[in-house]
Amino acid sequence: MRTYGGAWRRIGLLLAVAGAMAAPVRGQEAMNPACFDNAAWSYWKAQAKLQPILSREHMEAVLFAENELGSLPPKAFAFRPEAGRWLIREKGMLAELHRAASMTHCAFNPLPESGLPMDFSHRDILRDVWKRALAAAKAFEFVDQHDAAVSVYLDLFKLLDHMDDDEDWASAYVALSWLPELVYELEGFFSRFPPRLAVQPLADYLAQRRQQPIYPMRAFMRREMRTYASWLLEDLTQTERRLISLYKGREPMPAVEGLLGLEDRAKRERLAEWLGGYQKEVLQLADSLEKPYPQAVDAIRAGDERIRAMAEDPDLAAANPLVPLLMPPMEQTFQEFVAAQTGYALVEILAVASIYRDFVGDWPDDIPMIEQFGTRTFPPDPFTGQPIGYTVRKSMPRVDLAIPQWLEQRGSVFAVADLARRVENDQASLDQWVRSITEQERRQARRAEQDGSDREDARAEVPTSADRDPVRDRLRRVRR
Repeated sequence: MRTYGGAWRRIGLLLAVAGAMAAPVRGQEAMNPACFDNAAWSYWKAQAKLQPILSREHMEAVLFAENELGSLPPKAFAFRPEAGRWLIREKGMLAELHRAASMTHCAFNPLPESGLPMDFSHRDILRDVWKRALAAAKAFEFVDQHDAAVSVYLDLFKLLDHMDDDEDWASAYVALSWLPELVYELEGFFSRFPPRLAVQPLADYLAQRRQQPIYPMRAFMRREMRTYASWLLEDLTQTERRLISLYKGREPMPAVEGLLGLEDRAKRERLAEWLGGYQKEVLQLADSLEKPYPQAVDAIRAGDERIRAMAEDPDLAAANPLVPLLMPPMEQTFQEFVAAQTGYALVEILAVASIYRDFVGDWPDDIPMIEQFGTRTFPPDPFTGQPIGYTVRKSMPRVDLAIPQWLEQRGSVFAVADLARRVENDQASLDQWVRSITEQERRQARRAEQDGSDREDARAEVPTSADRDPVRDRLRRVRR
């Protein structure tokens, strides 16, 4: 059954994006949609070009790619070849994703001209593209198109870079939450010995990316400071209402109480005074982030304590209620951002080590050997100031990052890449999944026999003995 509803919705989305792109972007000159020099346009087109689901086979391919493939190695496509073929046919989406990755300018423009609240509806669209692209990369690897798989991984890294261009916390947090998925897929990719010519572009990109700030908290804090200042001052008739929205139902609300009954001139003067104190705190904290991690985290802890004291003391809160309202504790946020930066280093180390293994035949022994071979120097682990942990276990590398314990317990950061363990886990997951689909096929056969309908077809499709079990035959071939 063919339906055109999805196609019309995509056309409507593209028309809406074209209209939005014509508006000024972040105070810049109005953009002509015909130029399409904004990567955001291509990301929207990539989502619109996702293959429509027109049959049961398509639906099963999507469900497999989104619900099962993430925990399985590419060998799983031996049992779901139709899903692999369908993913490789995502040429329209992948072409637009690649086109977006090649652009230097990207503005999703989450902040409308009227200020807060921000519009982050583009995240769901990007998520659709992200998930399908990760699955397609694994399908390319299954058919030995390793260079195509790496091209997709590079495009996804650049998508994260473009989200970083938003310079707002929400975009950065989304990028931070997606990065471990990409690192996880690349750990598996390196454990399967990709050819060096395919890996080299990834190693080159990561070396170049390291020369630029990755998720710069300082820029995010400065932009948020400017946003709040303009939002609270632009319309004094809305100031109290906007402050109430920031308190989110909490009592008391000293910022609101401090403005009640004031005339516009007095209200503007008091707000300007409060915002001056708030901006001073933000700039002081932002400057401390440029220091090495031990000094930076000490400065952030001191700032958190000072702001916490202001929130707990009614007199201090009344003197400048905007500081505790607009500046939440920052220590753990800072550690999350630092840990994300080390994720890039982890992938770069494995990429260069993988190229070395393809040249020499064995994995390098330590970080200095990788640095000498790759003609580069890796930064130390920011949390310890020591070289990033690297060992060879069961003839395969293991990379360890010394992240804070609370991050390790939460599991939101990819802190250990152990290729030997990954090979074992992938094989165990594949074996368990194969057993589950074998049992599922047998249950379907029993139901068909009990119904008495299409019995001969069911017997032809579903094995009735272990000797003629096609799933087991495929598993034997994969293991060879």
